Amino acid sequence: MGAIADAATHQMHALESEQYQVLDALEKYPNPRLIVQGGAGTGKTLLAAEISRREANTTDGDVLLLCFNRVLAGVLRKNVTSRGRGTVVVNSIHAVLHALIEGSEVEAEFEAAKAGLDHAEIFNRLMPEFALHALMTKDCPQYKSLVIDEAQDMLSRPMLDVLDALVVGGLKNGRWWFFCDRNNQASVFGVYEDEALFRLIPIGVAVLLPTNRRNTIQIATETEIKTLPQFPPAATVDGIPVKTDWYKKPADQRQLLSTTLKKLLNEEISRHQISVLSCRKAEDSCASQFRDFQLATIDEGNAWKVGSKLLNQVTACSVSSFKGLENDFIILTDVDELSPDWWRGVVYVGMSRARIGLYVFINQKLEPLCDERQRDWLRKQITE
Repeated sequence: MGAIADAATHQMHALESEQYQVLDALEKYPNPRLIVQGGAGTGKTLLAAEISRREANTTDGDVLLLCFNRVLAGVLRKNVTSRGRGTVVVNSIHAVLHALIEGSEVEAEFEAAKAGLDHAEIFNRLMPEFALHALMTKDCPQYKSLVIDEAQDMLSRPMLDVLDALVVGGLKNGRWWFFCDRNNQASVFGVYEDEALFRLIPIGVAVLLPTNRRNTIQIATETEIKTLPQFPPAATVDGIPVKTDWYKKPADQRQLLSTTLKKLLNEEISRHQISVLSCRKAEDSCASQFRDFQLATIDEGNAWKVGSKLLNQVTACSVSSFKGLENDFIILTDVDELSPDWWRGVVYVGMSRARIGLYVFINQKLEPLCDERQRDWLRKQITE
């Protein structure tokens, strides 16, 4: 299996023509403004990082590279540097909004207003609202270019108003790139409004990344069957079958996890190539009760090492914290639902993190639903 993984990885790295078309916009347009849409695995984060580097190397002024996930921000901050005239400033949108509010005239009012509200309400509504108020009362840095990964998690009208103030020339005349996935990810994390996207389309150029460069055909197909993404990108690299196992109770998952890890390690898969993800919070996950193997928890400090020998352990994380990252082999646990949009989105993100091998542990009550979706997918292939 180790040899199969090496061969598939080599093929994936050869698929670059679509990415270069996006990079060409740096030379084609005097003030490039691109809305780059693509499903999981189409290379959005890689492109966002490369564009940020090139922008900082060739233009005066700093470049702001934004994402939603704080763990991903830590990885990008470690890996994206500039040796040119400008600097790449990497941050999460949470940190940017917090920095605007902190020390402003509205900070005390914001602290009082957020009491009793859940995290989603605070981020989606309250923080952009108060950040806008803060912008009216304090000076804030403006950036020569704005590059946003995971844009589907921060596409709302108030959020765009904040971003408009951060880029020289505003969104209408400035230099910016929005990388987004309008598939199931848009219903899980952050906030997404069609109206916000429609505000960008008339002032930007829409670009589509249609090819899945991360997942094998088998992983992409199984993800499509189980999670029903609206715009599934096509994969081109052949691989190994996806393995689905069923559980009735938490103890079943722990046994499945032990068996699966032993199998992978016996087939010469290195520990650093394996990540165990959970659809639930880390403290409620299958991995939190697992003792047969040592699992390294992924955080902002070590996420940049995931998938490399620098962190030579099997890693564990929640899907939400692993968003934007990937590894050769993913074991996705705690799949208790597949129908509500939130669950479909979480499972979509979790499954699509795997490059070579995917193992999914699903609650046995969902077996009839999975069979039904398999039949529907087969009918669709026949009719097409």
